[in-house]
Amino acid sequence: MAGTLEQNSAYTSCISNPSSCTGKLQVTNGLSGTIPTEIGTLVHLTWLGHLGRQLTGTIPTEIGKLTSVVQLLLQINKLTGPLPTEVGCMTRLSTFSLYTNSLESLPTEIGALTSLNGM
Repeated sequence: MAGTLEQNSAYTSCISNPSSCTGKLQVTNGLSGTIPTEIGTLVHLTWLGHLGRQLTGTIPTEIGKLTSVVQLLLQINKLTGPLPTEVGCMTRLSTFSLYTNSLESLPTEIGALTSLNGM
């Protein structure tokens, strides 16, 4: 089932009750569209993956609120623009995958990610 991120049942379930959304959230099924700013409410996640989909636009600054995330996988999408400086707040991040996107730049704040093993 294709559609937008907002139409994905796993994602909408988490957004409607963020405190119950812990652990891993992998959004699949050929989703397209932008990453909504509401992503920042999912503060209990430790793993977030939007792999090989058709996500477009910029990564919202609210991504920096996901301070419990250890793995963030956004590869093989169509994301553009600069990576937000707020990503520097994600200090538990150990794996951050962005390849095959069209991001313009990495912020210096990425240097604060001392747990980062791979990007």
